[in-house]
Amino acid sequence: MPRRRRSALTLLALLALIATAGPPGSAVGGGNGGPVLVGRAVAAPAHPALGGLSGLMLSTDGRAFLAVTDRGHLVEGRLVRDDEGQLVAVEAGAPVPLADRAGRPLPRRRGDAEAIAPAPGGGFHVAFEGAHRVVHYPHPGAAGRPLPPLPDAGRMPVNTGIEALATDAAGRLHAIPERPPQGRIELPVYRLGPAGWEEAFALPRLPPFSVTGADFGPDGALYMLERAVVLPLGFASRVRRLVPGPGGAWTGEVVLETPPGRHGNLEGIAVWRDAAGGLRLTLAADDNFLPLLASEVVEYRLP
Repeated sequence: MPRRRRSALTLLALLALIATAGPPGSAVGGGNGGPVLVGRAVAAPAHPALGGLSGLMLSTDGRAFLAVTDRGHLVEGRLVRDDEGQLVAVEAGAPVPLADRAGRPLPRRRGDAEAIAPAPGGGFHVAFEGAHRVVHYPHPGAAGRPLPPLPDAGRMPVNTGIEALATDAAGRLHAIPERPPQGRIELPVYRLGPAGWEEAFALPRLPPFSVTGADFGPDGALYMLERAVVLPLGFASRVRRLVPGPGGAWTGEVVLETPPGRHGNLEGIAVWRDAAGGLRLTLAADDNFLPLLASEVVEYRLP
């Protein structure tokens, strides 16, 4: 991470301490009938390298997880829940370095992992920023297999590459950049097919928010997590629910928007259905390895 960007985040972390976070059970962003915050827990630093959670993959029961960090590590753990299924704690093992195609740990300059998604044939895909690429891993600790080159990779700035990966019910992998590539206004959504990547559709970017994560929910919709930095208050977050419309276009609505300072730097998202049949958004925060930011996991129940 560039020194200028890290300094800005340090300042933002100091200022965000002033903000007040709402307790679990408070409605946020939707008023009556809107999303409800039902859980919040901080990932205890079981290992000095734990931090920077930037992508999240969750089991269908909302308990076991895989996460990637922006220092090139994979983290396995579980979300501890009470008898009613509410999130009470995060347990994580020691981070495992992600490897290159020869099985060697990635060097720091190539290890900025930003997103993770399941692979239909087994294993998982990871998107890397800086040296923009997507890599398949058959299992944790395995050597990586690079996927075909990404479209527009040469027009993505170093710090605004692919931030979101999502696999739909048909097993098709989708990738979304943090911001539009240079020369474009809309956000392209790339889909991996037999012949490589293609642009499946494009979405309007709604500043000041930028994409940080995505997941297909059990309802078939694409849920896209976005973040805005609002000085001096902190981070604001938003989730858009997107569905296909006529003519191949996708339309969306905002299902969650949190005020600045409510949460940390939310970058990972997993959408699943709980035992009562309700949809839940599980969101993980990237602390950027700054002691004043938390590697927290928060959970919302959608109406």
